[in-house]
Amino acid sequence: MVAGGWGFNSIALTRPDCDSNDVNDYTELAGHDCNANGIHDCTDSLAGNIEDCNNNGLGDSCEKQLQVLASSGQVGPIGALTPRVFTVSSAVEALEPDAVTIRIRARGDFSGGLEYVRVRIGSTFDRNALGGTVDCGAGTPWQEFTMSATTFNQSFEPDGSLRVRLDPSTAVDSNLCPEGTWVEVQLSYLGARSTDCNLNGVMDTCEIADGLTVDSNHNGVPDTCEIPFTACPSDFDGNGIVNGADLGALLGSWGPVTPGIPVDLSGDGMVNGADLGILLGAWGPCAS
Repeated sequence: MVAGGWGFNSIALTRPDCDSNDVNDYTELAGHDCNANGIHDCTDSLAGNIEDCNNNGLGDSCEKQLQVLASSGQVGPIGALTPRVFTVSSAVEALEPDAVTIRIRARGDFSGGLEYVRVRIGSTFDRNALGGTVDCGAGTPWQEFTMSATTFNQSFEPDGSLRVRLDPSTAVDSNLCPEGTWVEVQLSYLGARSTDCNLNGVMDTCEIADGLTVDSNHNGVPDTCEIPFTACPSDFDGNGIVNGADLGALLGSWGPVTPGIPVDLSGDGMVNGADLGILLGAWGPCAS
């Protein structure tokens, strides 16, 4: 018989907590395993397997949700034969089941029922707004519409941009208000976005937070990835003036065209007399 008792060695069990939040990494993988490899994002980040430029314990490529508020600002003048096109390049897709809210207001000739702005987003949204509200002054109240995220996402152009067309009716006089006229449109929704829209290898939110890029409208997308407003849609070559070169481009595309191309100023899938009328109405230098 051997005298003495059993000897026990103490073994320390490792409970990994890479992000130091007092939660075992293995129990929170559901929200912290961006690349689905069974390893906590924080550990992967330390090993150089994924990026976490904001050091929040989440793989950058998983951080795709943000509240989008894209605004055109007040752009004018607005009236018959002076359409405006709000274009967002590298547009952010909306997340289901939330809806997209479209808001519009303007200062101009809108007191009559036939004095309105036709609002179109791709081929999926088409509404008349602001008719029968008020002329001039401080402008109309905001008018609001909604559309489903699925419908909104189907409105994107093949290049990933989104275009909101604002076409005043023929009854809207752009010269009515002595203090000038303008229109403003906003899009707001919960979105899922590319984390690196300018493809420079750095997550956009980190670039913005570090002051390396500008996000003047605070929508989480660098301004360099957005074209806020096309104030002169008839200026196809972008030289600041609507002239014979633009007329030639329009006539050269006469007939049926692919929806969304710039020469289709009326957005009806045809380049015809309606587009010619819009172009001629904008003839000369573009408004600044």
